[in-house]
Amino acid sequence: MFCKGGALNNYYNDVNTFDFSQSSWLQSFDSSNSSSDSTVSKGLIAGVTVAGIVLLLIILFLIWKFQTYLRWLVFRIHNDIWKPRTGEPIWAETSRLISQVFFLFIFIMFLYFIIRQAIKSPNVTQRIEYASATVDVPDVRFCFDGFPAQSKMIMNGDSGAPGISCMTDNGYSCTSFIQKLDMSVFQPTFSDSLGAVTCFLFRAPDAFKLTSTSGANNGSRLLFTMFGDLQTTYGRIHLSVYPKNMDPNAKVYNTNDTIPVYMSQADVLNWQTAERNDLQSENVFTIQPSTYSALSYDIVDHRYLQPVGWNYVGFLPITNSTPVIETNFRSEAPNPNYTTTHTDLGLIAVYPSSWTTLIDREVKMYTLLNALGFTGGIFSMLVAVQVWLFGFRPRSPWGVVHRWSTGSRKQSLLSGLQSKFKTTDSGIPLVHPVHHRTGEVQETEAQRVSRVEERMQVLELLFKSYYVDDEVFRSLDNANKNVGTNDNPFLASSEKVPTGNQNGFSHMFNERQSLASSSSDPNSQHLLNTGSDIHLRNDMR
Repeated sequence: MFCKGGALNNYYNDVNTFDFSQSSWLQSFDSSNSSSDSTVSKGLIAGVTVAGIVLLLIILFLIWKFQTYLRWLVFRIHNDIWKPRTGEPIWAETSRLISQVFFLFIFIMFLYFIIRQAIKSPNVTQRIEYASATVDVPDVRFCFDGFPAQSKMIMNGDSGAPGISCMTDNGYSCTSFIQKLDMSVFQPTFSDSLGAVTCFLFRAPDAFKLTSTSGANNGSRLLFTMFGDLQTTYGRIHLSVYPKNMDPNAKVYNTNDTIPVYMSQADVLNWQTAERNDLQSENVFTIQPSTYSALSYDIVDHRYLQPVGWNYVGFLPITNSTPVIETNFRSEAPNPNYTTTHTDLGLIAVYPSSWTTLIDREVKMYTLLNALGFTGGIFSMLVAVQVWLFGFRPRSPWGVVHRWSTGSRKQSLLSGLQSKFKTTDSGIPLVHPVHHRTGEVQETEAQRVSRVEERMQVLELLFKSYYVDDEVFRSLDNANKNVGTNDNPFLASSEKVPTGNQNGFSHMFNERQSLASSSSDPNSQHLLNTGSDIHLRNDMR
């Protein structure tokens, strides 16, 4: 059924469907399939069962195939988790692990919350202002509604045709930037339908700017004078303001200038639809004849966030820069004596609200970078609580890459340690005890000192490579070389310094040496009293 009709001021021309069974018009249609079978076939159940059995067999085969690696993995995880210190009871280590699991749960929940907050973060707009001596001018469209193309009474040679003149407050003429629009291409529609519509567009080049300071410049405001039939008191002038790069009139009427227009074809078509239906309300004003009006504006560079995933990060966001204009308008009441002293319809002054460059930057309220900062803070707090409760544990200089490496990479790490830190039967510091003995052979004092020196040398190399920065020690060595070993300013005059004929470790064994029997090895005493240092054994080279 096709129907046409109207209700008050609204007109309808649509296709609708009437349901005779319910005697009502249908607003929507719901499709349903009543013949759909909700039961599951037996074949589907059998297929799922067979697939589950096959998947279980594959998992069992993989476990049997890689059981060695799985055992090593479980053992390694166990060693990384269960680390009771020597002399520490089991309940202390158990409590530490339970607290770690609890803190890990809190950390994961907090991490989920802040990531979800960053993903669902709303966009906020920040206004940034920079002081500027010059400001761009907008595009201004004047549409004369109800004014005839020619006045019935010609005064002083003026036909009374609608027209616009432009001048700045410095006397600079900008009328050359005004062009008449071809209404045969597109004509705006106004609901009052007062009569013929004639439009003019003020579109200045990019080089034309308004200046706040006085001197040799274009001026600080635009003064538009409107002309038309003075007898047409019912006519109106509709004023529309656009940023230069967002003026659809330039595309519709093909102004043929070098100023780019960022609007897409779809945006222009939507604008034309709104113009035909008289639905434009933003930056559109109506001026009565015989009035003075003032319009202030701000051109804002609005940087919108593009809907891409990178903008959730919060670093170097991807934006679209679109100029927008903000206006304020004021118009006085018509002056009944205006036409006695003026031959124009009225005057409007257009000027910047502020002498600044305005940027509206759209940003995410919460980003992943913010989440990273929150995560670091909560993680540090949980670690501090853990240390406060169960004490500090030294961290290994090896990372995950070193600790969890396998195969040739693990072998290369071990080979590097073995080649750079060679040891003999003196043992490894902090692993083998100092009093370790291999057999019941009585050692001489020189052999004992040599063992201690080897262990100390290995310990120093390990500390230098993995634990301690030796920059200060090397600086001290360079200082001693520069000033000489005999004049050491770092040692007080009363401080005892070992003499050249005394070994650095001899004081550890002086007491034992004095109590030694006469049957001691004479070579040991000679080695302890010699002035030369005892180095690592030849087999360590």
